[in-house]
Amino acid sequence: MIELHPEKKMPLYEQLYNALAQDIRSGALQPGKALPGRRTMAAQLGISTNTVDTAYQMLAAEGLAVTRPRSGFFVQETGGMLHTRPQHSVVPAPKVTPKNTVSNQDDILYDLSTGSIDTSLFPARSWGRIQKELMYQRPELLQRGDMQGDENLRAQIAAYLGEYRGVDCTADQVVVGAGVEYLLGCLAHLFAGSTAAVENPGYSRTRAVLENNGIPCVPVEIDESGLPIRALDDTTFQVELKAPASYFITLTASTAFMPVCKANVEKYGEDWSSSPETYVCNGPFMLADMKKDESFTFVKNPNYYNADEVKIDTVKYVFLNAPETVRMAFDNGELDIATSVNSDAMKAYTGTDKLVTSDRIGYRYYEFNCSKAPFNDARVRRALTLALNRKIITEGILQDPTLPQLYGWVPYGIKDVLDPSKDWRDVVGNAFDEDIEEAKALLAEAGYPNGEGFPTFSIKYTPSTELENVAQAMAAMWKQYLGLNCEVTAVESGVYWADEGTRATGDFEIAYMGYTLDYAEPSAAFTVLENAEGKAKTRWDCPAYLELCNKMRSSISDEEREALYKEAEALLAQECPVMPIYNYVATALVSERVKGFTRNANGHPNFEYCTIAE
Repeated sequence: MIELHPEKKMPLYEQLYNALAQDIRSGALQPGKALPGRRTMAAQLGISTNTVDTAYQMLAAEGLAVTRPRSGFFVQETGGMLHTRPQHSVVPAPKVTPKNTVSNQDDILYDLSTGSIDTSLFPARSWGRIQKELMYQRPELLQRGDMQGDENLRAQIAAYLGEYRGVDCTADQVVVGAGVEYLLGCLAHLFAGSTAAVENPGYSRTRAVLENNGIPCVPVEIDESGLPIRALDDTTFQVELKAPASYFITLTASTAFMPVCKANVEKYGEDWSSSPETYVCNGPFMLADMKKDESFTFVKNPNYYNADEVKIDTVKYVFLNAPETVRMAFDNGELDIATSVNSDAMKAYTGTDKLVTSDRIGYRYYEFNCSKAPFNDARVRRALTLALNRKIITEGILQDPTLPQLYGWVPYGIKDVLDPSKDWRDVVGNAFDEDIEEAKALLAEAGYPNGEGFPTFSIKYTPSTELENVAQAMAAMWKQYLGLNCEVTAVESGVYWADEGTRATGDFEIAYMGYTLDYAEPSAAFTVLENAEGKAKTRWDCPAYLELCNKMRSSISDEEREALYKEAEALLAQECPVMPIYNYVATALVSERVKGFTRNANGHPNFEYCTIAE
């Protein structure tokens, strides 16, 4: 006998379904037996036929009943599988408190876990209404959709990453998934065989997901500032690297790694470097006196770790703007070292021991605006690059035989990856050579035989006699060799370099540029061109080059790194978004009484090993 209870919260159709399902499972209703007709059952129980029909449909959906045309519902034939198995009472599983959790939920003031929702604050009604409206407005959301996630959403995420996180990506590079853990599981397949460094403290599930996917994890301790640099003793510090970097020691010698006194920076703000009292030095010399735009005086630092080997007590650094004044002061014995050497001084001291030169990891080059026709054609850019006589520029125009002509993107002064006793540039050789015939052929292939139909273009530079002379020489060569008409235009420095200036806005066809790398390793050169809107303003779009730059940051062997660098430079030699001209050289006039003067790869003077012969 089936009894229904209208006073219960459970709907009547569900009560009827549960009663019939229990009878079928227990065998009270045998397989093949017809269920009472809907009207008969409704009359017996005093309910509507719709209630009975809903209960019967639920039985059919569960496989407990089957409908036969014009005959009604019957108990499903199951071969005894439902009715012969023993019935067991359900025993509740013991409640286990997970590790690292609070057993008494009343003790929790704020639940900050990512997997829970405060239902008392969640606007369920509003959420349900908006979801319903959205389903009516965009029924396509009920379909399978894009496997990477909604395209509009991915586009907005890409825009956000670019504006607020500095990540340059497209919607096609964004994947939307069902939570962090699911996406980590997907990523784990891409890094099979790798080891992951996991922040500690950090999101514990990250490590669990990665290890469950066969990726060993190494915890990396962090503090409030992120990955810490630990001072192990007075002269040793320890750094955690995200990936192997054989050139890291070289990188630490760059200006970006020069330490400053944190306490003074926080206390005095921007003024920390304006006074000897607040400018704390940890090098061989310390600041003793500052006369703005006139001179700085340094004295030997007794706290320097190698102070016993420093042989001079005082260094006075004098600021002289005019190169002629610098040479006169040196000639008169007023200066022991002059780090600014013009062409006249170069001529006067070439071949003497007083002219000291050293490699400097920087160069003079020119940028093409790759978004402007005809310079959006790599053949045109390469043609102009090959049709320059760099020896005439360095020795004839600049009258400086110490400047190496440059036929590749990586400058001189960088050690080879596999053989540090040699220069990378010497080992690899030229990435391109001057070749007038190939330049003419490329220009003809691009649709400009003998320069016919090629529009007049310009080189832009900042006001300087030297830069003007070089630009005029380049224009003359292109006219002579290729039949092209090039104008030279000086742009005031404040406009040229401004955030909304000539280079930044792309108001140029060819623009002069000079740059000194941050550290002495080939990767420092390649990353300059990685962002076509950043340091380089070329507007050059080359996904293959960006992929090579990303590989440079991966865990690869030195052999693979060397091959990667060669491949990147070969690509640049074909695409030519920039036009290298010559390598910078650090030149100085040094008095005969000074010994041991050196300069680092960036050209910065080093007085630590200097001695004075009285």
